[in-house]
Amino acid sequence: MYRWWEANAARWECEQQALGDAGIEFSIDQPAAKAGRLILNLAVQWEGQPLRLVAHFPTPYPYFPPIVFAKDLSLTRHQTPGSSQLCLLKVDEWDGQTDTLAWMLTSQLQELHAAQPGGLGEDAQGYEAEPLTAYLAKDENSFVGFPTYDFDVLPASGTFRIGVEQVNPLRGTVLEVLDQDGHRMFASEAKSASNYASPGQIMVGRWVKLSTRPAFGDAKRFYDAAIEALPALASPLWQRPSSGAWRADFIALLFQDELGFKELGGNAVVVNKTQLLKPKSGNVGKPRLNRTELESRANYFQRDAMSAELQKGCVAVVGVGSVGSPVAKSLAQSGIGALRVIDHDVLDAGNAIRWELGRQGAGYPKAHILQRYIEANWPYTKVEGVNWRVGDAQYAANPAEPELFEKLFTDVTCLVDATAAKATSNYLADLARHHGLPFVWMHATNGAWGGLVGRAGPNKGDFCWMCHRYYLDDRTIPKLLAAPEEEKIQPAGCLDATFIGSQVDLSEVSQMGARLIIDEVLTRVGAKDNSAYEWNVAVLELHDAQGRLQLPKWTPYVLPPHPKCPKH
Repeated sequence: MYRWWEANAARWECEQQALGDAGIEFSIDQPAAKAGRLILNLAVQWEGQPLRLVAHFPTPYPYFPPIVFAKDLSLTRHQTPGSSQLCLLKVDEWDGQTDTLAWMLTSQLQELHAAQPGGLGEDAQGYEAEPLTAYLAKDENSFVGFPTYDFDVLPASGTFRIGVEQVNPLRGTVLEVLDQDGHRMFASEAKSASNYASPGQIMVGRWVKLSTRPAFGDAKRFYDAAIEALPALASPLWQRPSSGAWRADFIALLFQDELGFKELGGNAVVVNKTQLLKPKSGNVGKPRLNRTELESRANYFQRDAMSAELQKGCVAVVGVGSVGSPVAKSLAQSGIGALRVIDHDVLDAGNAIRWELGRQGAGYPKAHILQRYIEANWPYTKVEGVNWRVGDAQYAANPAEPELFEKLFTDVTCLVDATAAKATSNYLADLARHHGLPFVWMHATNGAWGGLVGRAGPNKGDFCWMCHRYYLDDRTIPKLLAAPEEEKIQPAGCLDATFIGSQVDLSEVSQMGARLIIDEVLTRVGAKDNSAYEWNVAVLELHDAQGRLQLPKWTPYVLPPHPKCPKH
């Protein structure tokens, strides 16, 4: 068993000497030392009085700092409720070459004292809020999304409707918060009742407003605090799914908390009790404390200054294969308001090596898999999956085909082609120009040796997709590097040969394509005056001319309309 104080005896001697020089008395916790952990019991001065502390050293000391607990202190700031750990410094502020426990105590304890409310250094220790919910020991793997709300307009109590995905641990979303008369006060922006189609998935809980922030504690303590505020909560309001295998009681405590530095806002804690009904049991079930997170568009989009502007845009992506599927996912993750993913193919299990999602989607239409995945994970993007092959004559007699075509341009901000099919690209480029839409296309080469990303403006005089074909033909844009054609493969069960290449390389094309689309959308919706990119075609080289791997190399081309292009 590794013991750093034995392996690095000189450092341990230095630590002891530093503690002695600082007048800090200490003793070793012997049982912990025998178990391979170094824990010191310390006595230091705090405001002229002796203070007992306990320091825990990490196994890889001195690369990381020790942590210090002060059970005798109850500080307003910079002390973890429950454990009493002192927040003396951030990990990145620790210099393992020179810093010691003695230095941390003698220098940082003074700053910690000054950083308490009203202290001279209150604002010197950073501007981090310290919400109660950040410190709670929640049920492992639990999650409840709770809508942000205005604490000041809350009545004393009410009910809420929660969409339950699983019960132990509890995972779900509070869909709406109601007053005692059943009037909706706040609703989730992340999920709605339509996301919980199975019978019995939507249940009812009760909430109570607390006049002060509750004390730190476990699930039972929060249950007791809720009952103290509203005695009626002592009688469970059992809810059960249609299966009848279990029943649960849900309670939310709503209170003011520090959500921003010195800024109060409404916070929430959701607790529940669960009782199995088969086999019958008299056990009501222990209370459970769940991870509760305030959810809203504003909370989500504050992490990226421009993402909220993307909510104004709609992108149609045709072709969601190995290059297009990461593009669709990236657009949703970045905050695009609406997304239409269009593809005719189903996912092969073997193609998971270079598709955005894995084997569990095998056999399903790619467009529908992406739709479900995006809906589940990025709810602020309205996504539609369309299983359709653009230009397929078999659809000509389909009465739904005119509606499918409408999805390519109606209310669309940017049309995207990731099909790598020349006929499809030519058609989509003309369609985009006809409807005044910017057009972005992209593809990779065999072996993922390289790729190309291009864009065309919405006006007749702008550079277009056909211009780029002429520039490829006359070698203004050099021939794209690719593995030899004979290296293509035909996997067992597939009708056609396919290119080779893995996602780790293909994603270079996808990510540049996504950046370009985002730039086009932000420019189109007025969030930016001008595009960040001057070029209209960029060529990627991941291999050199001899086929050897190299650092990704992008070469941009600023090209006018080609003089031979018949589209102008």
